Amino acid sequence: MKLVGLWQDALIDVSVDADLTAELNLGRECSFVLIEVPTMDSCDIKLEAARTSGGTYYKKDIKGVGTGQIMIKMLLGGFQFIKIGTSVVQTSNRTLKVIGG
Repeated sequence: MKLVGLWQDALIDVSVDADLTAELNLGRECSFVLIEVPTMDSCDIKLEAARTSGGTYYKKDIKGVGTGQIMIKMLLGGFQFIKIGTSVVQTSNRTLKVIGG
């Protein structure tokens, strides 16, 4: 499992969108992404991916994370751009950490 680049912050900013991060560029096409999930309102994590910046986003994977404080691996299948969403609107800002591989 080879990681690409550096860990990035993926912010869920409740003043902008309380259940979805902004677009993240993993730096190249990746087969998976590791996500460090902080304490959150109990939810599932949803991964969306696109081949180009601002392109069409496809739902790729869903993982149950409960209230967080876990590390998860989600499959990408060669996508470079991602957004991370939650199944429940978060009550405060959440910063997830991500890295592709």
